[in-house]
Amino acid sequence: MEQSGLKFLADECFSPVLIRILKHLGEKSIQPFKPNFEHGTPDEVWIPQATERGYICITLDRRMLGAENIAVFFAQAKARVVFIGSHLANMRRWDQALWLLKYWHRIKERAGTMRAGELVKVLRYGRIVPVAPKPTKSDKAAGGRTRRMTRRRHPPAELPGLFD
Repeated sequence: MEQSGLKFLADECFSPVLIRILKHLGEKSIQPFKPNFEHGTPDEVWIPQATERGYICITLDRRMLGAENIAVFFAQAKARVVFIGSHLANMRRWDQALWLLKYWHRIKERAGTMRAGELVKVLRYGRIVPVAPKPTKSDKAAGGRTRRMTRRRHPPAELPGLFD
C-alpha cells in the first residue's frame, strides 16, 4: 500500500483533543476513535472492524501487550497495530502532539511496510521495534524459557581462584 493512502485509527486512549491538534497541524491520515466506534467497544470488536475498513490501529493501551494470545488474535484479524510507548501518556497534550509530529514520518514509513498481523512499538526516541509475542501458558508448560538468564553469583567450580 502506498504511504499517502495510509489511514490510522487512534484508539480511545488517545485524547480527541490530541487528534484535533494533529489534524490542525496538517496530519490528515489519523482518525479519532469516537465517530467510528462507541466508547468502551471491546478490542475484539473494533480492531477487526477497523482492519476491514483499511485502518492501521495506533494505540497507547499497554494492557493489550500483556494479554495472552494477543499475537494470535492480531494475526487472525490481519490487523496492523502500532503501539506507542508509555512515555507519551506522561507528557502534556502539546508535548504529545509535538512528539507525534516529530516521529510521524517514521511511523508512516514503517506502517507502509507492515504485513497483516504485524505489531510494532514506537519507543521514546522514535525507534520502531517489532513486538515479540508473550509466551502462552502452553509454551510455558512445554518447557520454553520464560525467564531471563541471570548472572552467576558464584564462579564455576572448574575455575578456582580466577574470580577471587
